[in-house]
Amino acid sequence: MRLVGTLDPLRESDRPRDNFERQANELALAGQAYTSVQRVDDQWYYRRSIPLSNFRAECALCHANFPVGPTSDWVGALMLRVPIRE
Repeated sequence: MRLVGTLDPLRESDRPRDNFERQANELALAGQAYTSVQRVDDQWYYRRSIPLSNFRAECALCHANFPVGPTSDWVGALMLRVPIRE
């Protein structure tokens, strides 16, 4: 599980890493979740994104470009990747 977005400030590791995360982040900025089952090498994964808003006043402590919250502004997504076992 990790937080992903494109609004600064971000560490490079917080940016979308693959097609799923790019699509999920784009949808998250519109408030929409995204779910998929994907195969990576020989392993299947259940993947889901949960859109995140600027839901706490504390968000603006690290993200000075965010207005002091809570607001309904969509800012990124929580990404979940769970291996599917046979």
